[in-house]
Amino acid sequence: LQTAVDETVFRPAQGDDRRRLRERFGIPDGDVVVSAVVRLHPDKRVDRALRLVEPGCGRTLLVAGDGPDADRLGRLAHGLPVTFLGWIDDVSSVHRVSDISVQPFSIRGEGSPTSVVEAALSGCVLVANSASERGGGIYAGDRAALALTRCTLAYNEGLAVGGIALATMS
Repeated sequence: LQTAVDETVFRPAQGDDRRRLRERFGIPDGDVVVSAVVRLHPDKRVDRALRLVEPGCGRTLLVAGDGPDADRLGRLAHGLPVTFLGWIDDVSSVHRVSDISVQPFSIRGEGSPTSVVEAALSGCVLVANSASERGGGIYAGDRAALALTRCTLAYNEGLAVGGIALATMS
């Protein structure tokens, strides 16, 4: 089964490549990298991804994207280990440096986001919102944080190298 995503571009970073990407994005040594590649619009619910990091938690959140919600999100993220990258042409570098990719939005009439496939091909553990307009999925606000914590622990123990966790970030 072929995808519209170039598997030669979206692949796990290793060794020196990974080190260079961490330096490029200013990732502290030892931090787990969580990313969201998404248009910054209220419907995308990126503010929910901000709840997944706090000072000293050992995770850095990279947010790649731009949009009308950028200023509000920047204010909400004040003091948090979050880097807003804005519009970035090379989204593969964000996925490739990431350990965990979050998809905080609920899909409202949209197809499957390409960023999910890109992150998976890049070796990220996926924490995705399973809620939809039709009411399917899991509805518990703390489950996304729990899923992220479990993914982080598994990743740190070398047990997770890619995978999916479905939860809502309500």
